[in-house]
Amino acid sequence: ALGAKRIWGTQEVAIENVELAGAGGRPTDKFRTGEPLVAEVRYEARRRIERPVFGFAISDLNGRVVYGNNTQIEKFPIPSIEVKGSVTLRIENLAVAQGCYLVSFSIHSEDHQTNYCRLENSYEIRVTSDSSFEGCYMPCGWMIR
Repeated sequence: ALGAKRIWGTQEVAIENVELAGAGGRPTDKFRTGEPLVAEVRYEARRRIERPVFGFAISDLNGRVVYGNNTQIEKFPIPSIEVKGSVTLRIENLAVAQGCYLVSFSIHSEDHQTNYCRLENSYEIRVTSDSSFEGCYMPCGWMIR
């Protein structure tokens, strides 16, 4: 199947749920180019994890990654996590071309040696646009609470 959905990793931290929201904070799977995409990633840690890295990737339906980023790349260190919590990703300007995409989320170790949890192609989004282009860089911010 195109963009096969799968879950893998040690599960020392599990991604319990991801809620996607658009402009105005309403849950949705439909977005517009140039508008925000917010993803609240709720996790449960089986043990204390030092310096985890939260990441995501947006792929086309053929499985090619259009854009990927993480808390390490954006220099947002997370000292540690334990029990339950959430990390919120905010892309201020969803600068991807019109179409359908699959979004993956992951939590891995700082040295990239351990994948704690990866939700591969687990969320489908549809993006509409007034312009046609390919490729992008999206500045994004992260927050933990």
